Amino acid sequence: MGSPMLGFNSIEEDSSTLKKNKALLSSLNNQIRIFQNNWAAGNSTNKILLTTLAGKMLSIANQINPPVDISEVAKIRKVHSIILSSEQENKEDAVMIPDLNGFIIKIPENASLTRNRFSVAHEIGHTLFYDLQSRPPSRLSTRFNINKKDRKEEWICNDFAREILIPQKLISKSSALMLKKPSIDNIFSLSKLFRVSPKAICWRIFRDWRMWSDTAVFLLEDKKQTRFNSDTAYRGKILHYRIFNSKSLFSKECLQIIDKAIGSPSLFSKDIIQLNQRFFHFEVRCNRINKRLICLVKLLENKTLEEFS
Repeated sequence: MGSPMLGFNSIEEDSSTLKKNKALLSSLNNQIRIFQNNWAAGNSTNKILLTTLAGKMLSIANQINPPVDISEVAKIRKVHSIILSSEQENKEDAVMIPDLNGFIIKIPENASLTRNRFSVAHEIGHTLFYDLQSRPPSRLSTRFNINKKDRKEEWICNDFAREILIPQKLISKSSALMLKKPSIDNIFSLSKLFRVSPKAICWRIFRDWRMWSDTAVFLLEDKKQTRFNSDTAYRGKILHYRIFNSKSLFSKECLQIIDKAIGSPSLFSKDIIQLNQRFFHFEVRCNRINKRLICLVKLLENKTLEEFS
């Protein structure tokens, strides 16, 4: 069963939603067959096709406003139970188990709501690599030589999860305005609206939609962090590494703003900084619970020092 506390509704075996959408469901299944055949042929995955699959599932599940009820989407792919569990060895990962009725997804009870929502959406992505006509559902690897541990499959499932949880079709006028203005406040507002992590929002903005080209966002475990990867550093195409790099993040000017955020009651600070003859808007927010930091840097072109004095 689903857990309302986690943002999942109970999953009923008999779904009236599916019965009302036979035509859409048939179209979805045709698209999934195209996806599976492309994957079997070794072709690169078409992100437009993933967006189409996610869009059809959202329509069938009647998801018209955020946050998406992921349990409604799960039904479409024969997920009949989402269970809180303390059994997983890796406490952050979900586990999907095929059975005679479809799938069970177990999610770690100590993980955050946003983590579990993303994990469930990710596991629904894995069902695209199963034959749902067999009982229990069987992986297509026997016919298509698909390796469950293939990193490409994991990337595809992450892409699919973002398409499901943060669909462009559910961007309202107010959300669109937030997307036009780079700020930490807007990242957190979108995170709250879609019930996903700030990291998922950053990935969507910078990598999927190619927005905020003059901006970069860094997610830090603490202010001593010096190494960044694709999960902790997000850059627009204009604010590339040569203009503002990880060493710049720990310049005297930036560290002063970071320290101010850590020490202030609001756990937030911002200022204009000058590095390498360029001006940047720099703002920092510190998480009250785990003290993690999110830093946003925006390049300010054609500005003079007098404009900020």
